[in-house]
Amino acid sequence: PGRVQIVGAAEMAWARRLGQKRIAHHLSEIFAAKPPALIVADGCTPPPILEALCRAHDVALFTTDRPSAEVIDRLRHHLSRVLAEREMRHGVLMDVLGLGVFITGDPGTGKSELALELISRGHGLVADDMVEFARISPTVLEGRCLPLMQNYLEVRGLGLRDIRTIFGATALRRRMRLRLIVQLRRLLPGEPPPPRLEASSMACSWPGGMAWPWAGAWRVASTRPSAAMMVAEITEDSRSTPRAMLSSAAWLKEKMP
Repeated sequence: PGRVQIVGAAEMAWARRLGQKRIAHHLSEIFAAKPPALIVADGCTPPPILEALCRAHDVALFTTDRPSAEVIDRLRHHLSRVLAEREMRHGVLMDVLGLGVFITGDPGTGKSELALELISRGHGLVADDMVEFARISPTVLEGRCLPLMQNYLEVRGLGLRDIRTIFGATALRRRMRLRLIVQLRRLLPGEPPPPRLEASSMACSWPGGMAWPWAGAWRVASTRPSAAMMVAEITEDSRSTPRAMLSSAAWLKEKMP
């Protein structure tokens, strides 16, 4: 129920070998499921009985010269994006070494400053402040920028920066698949700084049984089906933050399938 029906040359050839009663029986089952539309592919001509049933059940009928396999692939890709579950999240989405990295945290933790530093090193900006995430498949989250904030990055003390004007169009990305979630937070008063972790001292599980270590002052908080979550402890001297994140992203890019 609710599925678009695709009819191609193979289905037409199979139907021609059946009697009228069997064809009518199968078509009645299809239309009983109330499909939103029916597409006749491979350049085939819809038979009169099919056109009559579409009119009777108020079902849209389309024809195309494209192969049925191509129509199915394109429809699946298009509908997975249009009908995807969506959610808004506060943070900055970046393209770091080809990986979608979502930087989040409380206000004032340096998310935009870190993003600006990464952009100056040749990485790309997808969205700042509010990121729209869509689940385009069971294990894939894709983030993109809202139209109002495209090309802009708001940096505390500097205001809105037009990234396209400053760094050019190559510093911007339309969308990225989420691979890494970085949560920034400041140390509480009196809280000791986190120890520097050796590359082999901590590992994070990844779908498929892969395990990989974190570099620098990063701690694993949890894991997700389509991304890994890590927490960066931000102190007054945050110059090591970009280096630590870049080294982790480089390691992840090397080991991921």
